[in-house]
Amino acid sequence: MAGLSLATNRCLRVANGRRRLATLWLAIVLLTGGSGEVSASDSVLYYDWPFPFLIMRPSLSLFISGEIEQDIRKTPGSRQKVDANKRVLKLKLDTRGYVYHPNLMVFGLKLQPEFRWQRRDQPGMSAGSSSDFLGYSINTSWLREKPYTLSLHSSNSRSDFSSTLSPDQVVESRNSGAIIMLKSTAQPTSLSYNNSTTNSFGVYTTRDRTERWRLGSKGKTENSRTRFNIDMVEYDRTVAATSSVSEKFSAALHNSFNFGERNSLASSASFQDFAVAGLDRRSTSLSSRLKLQHRKNLGSNYSASVRSGQFGGRPERSASLGAGVHHLLYENLTSSLSLNGAKSEADSGVLNNYGGLLSFAYSRRIPWGSLGLTLGSGQRIRDDQRTALIQNAEDQVHVFAGISTSITLEDANVDIDSILMTDDVGLVVYILGVDYEVEVLGSSTIITRNSFGGIGDDQAVSVSYSFEANPPAKTNTSHNRFRATLRIGTKLQLYYSQNRVDERFIEGTPHEFPLDSESKQAGARLTLGWSTTEFDVTETISSRNSQRRMTARQTMNFQPKPAVQLNVSGQFVRAEFVDTGEVLDNIGLASTLGWNFRRRGSLNATVHLRRNRGLHQDQTESGLTLNYKWRFGAWLSQLRLRLRDTSNAIVDDDVSRWSLYFETTRRFSG
Repeated sequence: MAGLSLATNRCLRVANGRRRLATLWLAIVLLTGGSGEVSASDSVLYYDWPFPFLIMRPSLSLFISGEIEQDIRKTPGSRQKVDANKRVLKLKLDTRGYVYHPNLMVFGLKLQPEFRWQRRDQPGMSAGSSSDFLGYSINTSWLREKPYTLSLHSSNSRSDFSSTLSPDQVVESRNSGAIIMLKSTAQPTSLSYNNSTTNSFGVYTTRDRTERWRLGSKGKTENSRTRFNIDMVEYDRTVAATSSVSEKFSAALHNSFNFGERNSLASSASFQDFAVAGLDRRSTSLSSRLKLQHRKNLGSNYSASVRSGQFGGRPERSASLGAGVHHLLYENLTSSLSLNGAKSEADSGVLNNYGGLLSFAYSRRIPWGSLGLTLGSGQRIRDDQRTALIQNAEDQVHVFAGISTSITLEDANVDIDSILMTDDVGLVVYILGVDYEVEVLGSSTIITRNSFGGIGDDQAVSVSYSFEANPPAKTNTSHNRFRATLRIGTKLQLYYSQNRVDERFIEGTPHEFPLDSESKQAGARLTLGWSTTEFDVTETISSRNSQRRMTARQTMNFQPKPAVQLNVSGQFVRAEFVDTGEVLDNIGLASTLGWNFRRRGSLNATVHLRRNRGLHQDQTESGLTLNYKWRFGAWLSQLRLRLRDTSNAIVDDDVSRWSLYFETTRRFSG
């Protein structure tokens, strides 16, 4: 039976391969010849049977690549060496045309069959494999000149992605969908459907699938703009053996109305229903904002919003009101006053917030630059009568700025198991141990992203979690802030800021970690021709999270010749937590050389060093990439050498990799 099953599978693979080759051969026949009446020119072919259609003469591209690679992994007591080689052959046919008439259907067609051979040798095992992949892309547009247009698209592709700071990946993507457009002058509307699946093969095998329905409509008059959208999205992500499923339904109506010269009223109504990682969330909201310009230098604004919903099966309601006024004096001094209040109710109790802020902003040009000063003072009454021992923080937005790998959550005593981190849209669920790690320092919770995970540089994330709540209390919190910015010419910028928060208890039980804090920040930015230097120091003394942070960045761009460019950059970030003495260091260095040899080709070289060091992380990565491209006649070729070393001192693990890659491409025009 085992032999019969093996033979059957082999026959199926052969049959599938022949079927794909037959499909490709049929496409070539259709694109280059056929029966019936045919008229041809230098650039197009026109067929009159079985139905008339015109097709551009196809262009053909040939792609050949080869790569050899070696990995050496060292762990305590062991050394493993892996040799691999890979060869790829691709063909690409590209054409476009129309059926019967351009106003009936216009199409674009790409066929890209791929053949891949791989071999991997390691101690005790050698294995080779071959595979074929039919890449394609077809786009059609029906009835383009009618009041209604239908667009259909489908594609299947496979790509190799190579990056300096992350491992190589092979990505297979399949996408299909349709769009119906009703091109009414008063209210154009579109209905779209899209289904996409992406499989990534790298350090982790990842599968992402998205199914989306979207209805969109917009209308406008001389003074009004209206938009209406309905979205239904189902998204699931599988990384290694961990899966997460997200579903979202949202409907939103937005309207903006302009009256007078600079007056406007913006209103919106929305409904959202989320189901993310087994957690249900539903909300309905209404909001409105009115802006009035009374005089050239005097304006005011008013806002109101109400929201009702459920989070994890628990009902929640909230409402807020706000008003503000701003005044400009002598084009230098701007004064503003804002008042706001909010009330939220849940099954755990009521939370009331109300207060105001008075601020002044002064700016003035001086003989050798400009000066800017900002001063603000505010008061806020917070009456927290919630009695639950555990409360929820929803959708806190954080950014992993630059190469920074850590963020600190806002609340103390966080339940680590309750942390849910997604992208800023709320659909992609990041996975603990794959995308990020969590550590607790005193009462603070630190989230560190992994180098090989799915969170990139400068990426915004949304974090929800549960934390140990403070006892009911009524407090008065004062805010005072000051900032000064001095610009000397266009070369130098200096800044200093100070913020102070004092919390006073009016009634109830004092909190274990009050909001009392004082932070100071000083920095400078110097730009001298090819060099930019930035330095920033921040110190925050707080009952919740006292820390000092220092950031230094240096960037240098040289261009000694028009064809030569050199970039050198470095960044150092040190965060020191005062309460525990823990220090987190992030170091990044990179240098890139670009050299164009006129018509002969170009050379790019990149060197990088990256280190993340903390209590639970001590990882160093360094590497070199050389990339040379050249053209010989109709052939465009590329040669790339990569060296990379990654070590983790915590687990005493070291991985070294080198690879040599070659590719060449030729395009044959139709």
